Amino acid sequence: MKSWFQTLFQHFRYKIILSLFIFVLLSASEGVGFMLLVPMLGFIGLLDGGGITGKINEILTVVFSSTGLPISLGSILLFYIFLVSFREWLMRQQSVMNTEIQSGLVSLLRVRLFTAIVQSNWLFLTRSRHSDFTHSLTADINRIGMGVSSLSQIVTGLLMLLVYFFFAFLLSPQMTGIALGSALVFLFVFKNRVFETEKTGKKETGAGKKFFFIISEHLGSMKLSKIFSAEEKTIEHFKRATDELQTNVMIQTMEGSNLRMYFAIGSVCTFSLFFYFAVTVFAVPSDALILLLVVFARIMPSVSGLMRSTQDFLRMRPALASYQHLEEQCYVAKEDSDPAEQRNLKIQKSIRFEKVSFRYDKSKEQYPLKDVSFDIEVEKTTALTGPSGSGKSTIADLLMGLLVPDEGGILIDDKPLTTAQIPRWRKSLAYVPQEPFLFHDTIRNNLLWAKPDATEEDITSALELAAALEFVKTLPNGFETVVGERGVKLSGGERQRIALARALLLKPELLILDEATSSLDHENEQKIKESLDSLHGGMTIVIIAHRHTTIQSADKVLVLEKGRVKSDS
Repeated sequence: MKSWFQTLFQHFRYKIILSLFIFVLLSASEGVGFMLLVPMLGFIGLLDGGGITGKINEILTVVFSSTGLPISLGSILLFYIFLVSFREWLMRQQSVMNTEIQSGLVSLLRVRLFTAIVQSNWLFLTRSRHSDFTHSLTADINRIGMGVSSLSQIVTGLLMLLVYFFFAFLLSPQMTGIALGSALVFLFVFKNRVFETEKTGKKETGAGKKFFFIISEHLGSMKLSKIFSAEEKTIEHFKRATDELQTNVMIQTMEGSNLRMYFAIGSVCTFSLFFYFAVTVFAVPSDALILLLVVFARIMPSVSGLMRSTQDFLRMRPALASYQHLEEQCYVAKEDSDPAEQRNLKIQKSIRFEKVSFRYDKSKEQYPLKDVSFDIEVEKTTALTGPSGSGKSTIADLLMGLLVPDEGGILIDDKPLTTAQIPRWRKSLAYVPQEPFLFHDTIRNNLLWAKPDATEEDITSALELAAALEFVKTLPNGFETVVGERGVKLSGGERQRIALARALLLKPELLILDEATSSLDHENEQKIKESLDSLHGGMTIVIIAHRHTTIQSADKVLVLEKGRVKSDS
């Protein structure tokens, strides 16, 4: 909670100060409005003008005299209209101000967490559920934002209660003590029910994460679901998660409704005792009694509202804890970088793996790669082959700096590649995976995503090198054709060639193809192979593949087996 308050005051200090000033003005206007009740009730004969009401009349007489207005029913009503209008204007300003603070905090936290996620290392990202990221970026942060509204209502409620108790004390200190004691008793009796809300909030956070995970998982497996005729099972799984969320909502509703019901019953009992003691024990004068009843009628709803706002605030705390835990994990997993040095790393001679060992689970002695050493010569094509699980893709991830060796090192021109240099190193390479990712956008924008400043000539040249220009020109909208989500409107071979063109647009020092042709037919594989042959000798290329046809033109072939280099030819 401390960091939440620090963030609020650090970024929204002046708006919070202005909002607090408006709170004070609202409280003051509430007090003035209460004072105006005295002459208004006096005009209809309900107050006799003695005691405390007489003192209030004297104060109002001085105020009205200084403005040149007579104390008449008309002038008082006109002033009351002005006061209510001013109060509503203040409430409008307060609402706008609080919304600015709330939406500003939500945007700030959302960008901050998203930045932390993006800057995390690859190993952390692969071990995390991406649906948890989505849940924190949406549901958790929205609840944290609502906490600002709840806090605002708590502050407003407390200030209003101070005003009411001040006037109640002026009217009757004894009855004020009873009212204050009643309010404290209510808070004590219902505090456990109020704090139970935090437990419900934890359940809501857990159920929400589970729900987001199920959505993400099932939408991602929709094709398999249809192939295996598992639609009903998928729907049932989703329905159970939805029911769990609904149950949590009903628990929250019941908790709030029970609290309001018990409070309402307690309020009417307290009101009756209050009235009884005021008349029979303390003999409060009728004029003061009327005002006391008005004050009491406002105190109890204010206490009730304060408790509800506190419930909402406590319900927010588990979402804040979940957000902060995830953000902390991301910061711990943040990649090193040197912001002062953003130039690409150039390869003059070679890239060398020197006795590299790596394991995904640091608590186990199982190494996907163990004491691996080999060279990748500049402007040559090096192929990595071997059975599944032999370590090919792990080498690719190490080569791209997504993973860091546990032992040994990677040398660029005989100089160790440090973690701080990895961002620069990635600017020097391009990658084409087995399943290329395309955005639901035009072909042009999918290419420009890699290099926003690319010219039309650059785009055309990259497409031509990837053997993709010919088929792109035949599309109805050419470069402006929208490819659909993940490129679904294109064939597998077309998607792969667009992905290759995007990689070539960067004019990389190193091009890595990870099983980029393994799922393609012979014709499309041949087209990409021809593209790679045209790059041979002019670019450093690493090909990871099973097929002999894909690697037959490589200058060097490394055969991997059980995490070791079996042969080097």
